[in-house]
This record gives sequence, structure tokens and C-alpha cells, in this order.
Amino acid sequence: MLRTLREVLVELDRFQPDPLGEPDWSPLQALVDELAARPGNLVEAVDPLLRALDRYQHRDGFSPWWAIVQLIERIPGYELAIVASYQLAPTPIGVTLLLRVIGRGVTVIDGVDLTAFAQAALAES
Repeated sequence: MLRTLREVLVELDRFQPDPLGEPDWSPLQALVDELAARPGNLVEAVDPLLRALDRYQHRDGFSPWWAIVQLIERIPGYELAIVASYQLAPTPIGVTLLLRVIGRGVTVIDGVDLTAFAQAALAES
């Protein structure tokens, strides 16, 4: 039976790799794959996916990283969620995602100048 989107997102938010030894990322990858295979609009998944990126950005071998980024970038309107997330709590992942949006030629989202964000973030690093 197909789980609801809400059920998958709750599990995504609750995911924690084993803190001892080598983390097993396969359950997280399975959640990302399950989301990617879902029909319909996944805009509700953007924030939980961004939280997963933020939680594990410094973990060695975080293998689902690119799968999460690519899934986020497939969701229509994801750019606005990235801007909101970055405004709330700037992170290195947020800068990377903003730079990827700018690289596609998008420089303003909902009146927010992305290039100014990126310049400020790069100046701080």
C-alpha cells in the first residue's frame, strides 16, 4: 500500500543514522527514492528535504546528498523555499543551492536579489 506523503515526510524528518560506526544511508536514500517516484506536486517535501541536507551536511559519506539536491530541483517553486530557508538560517548548503539557482539564470525570486545573498555569503566565508 502506498504511504501518504505526510507519512514519508515524517519518517524523513525522524531519520537518524546510527551514531556509532559507519552510518547506513540506505534508509534515507530509500525515502528519497520513494519521494522521487511519487506522482503529483511535492512542494510540501522541499522543507523536510532541506532539513535533511542541513542536518547531515558535515557527515562523511553522506551519499544521498546529490539525490536530495536533484529531487528538490525537480519540484516546481522550490526556489522560494530555498530563499526562505536561507533567510531564516543561512547555511553552506543554502549558499550552494542559491548559487545553483543563479547558475540557471534566475537572479531575483519574489523580489529578493539572489546575487546580493550570494555575494554576502561568499564574503563571510
